[in-house]
Amino acid sequence: MTKNALLEYLQQKMSAIFASVMPPLVMDDFSRPKPLMVSVKVFERKDGDNLLFWVRKVELAIASAMLQQKRVALAIPKLGGRAREWALTCGPSVGAAFPSWAELKLQLSRVFSLPNQACRVRARLLVARQGNKKLEDFAQEMRTLIAGMAAVPLPEAVTVTMFIDGLCMA
Repeated sequence: MTKNALLEYLQQKMSAIFASVMPPLVMDDFSRPKPLMVSVKVFERKDGDNLLFWVRKVELAIASAMLQQKRVALAIPKLGGRAREWALTCGPSVGAAFPSWAELKLQLSRVFSLPNQACRVRARLLVARQGNKKLEDFAQEMRTLIAGMAAVPLPEAVTVTMFIDGLCMA
């Protein structure tokens, strides 16, 4: 057997083994799955950082990368400052302290959510007015406030009424 024939035979065998082990994904010319770059902003608990939005961004990144078993491993490096220090010192190991994504979210919200967050957001929602803002900007502000109350959501009829009351009738 010549050197080229042997190399070709080995490449065919490796391709067959790789194809049987890997689930069907989009393959490139070299039979490898294309890497997906995932990036999430670091949560440091500064003014303006919203834990709920950070969690949603991480969940979106996880879903796009299909990393169901690695949620905690993806989220922990994206914590910063006091939040990262807290997570890394919670137990003997990160895996023991946070066995699941649900447990990490629960512990993060217990430690880092502002007291009476729902009441604070509800108060801002009640006084929200369009003023000089464009309609699109006001609608986005209302969406943000409503999303911030995900833990204690208001009925849709109430939020629609608040939106209409906040509109500038010119």
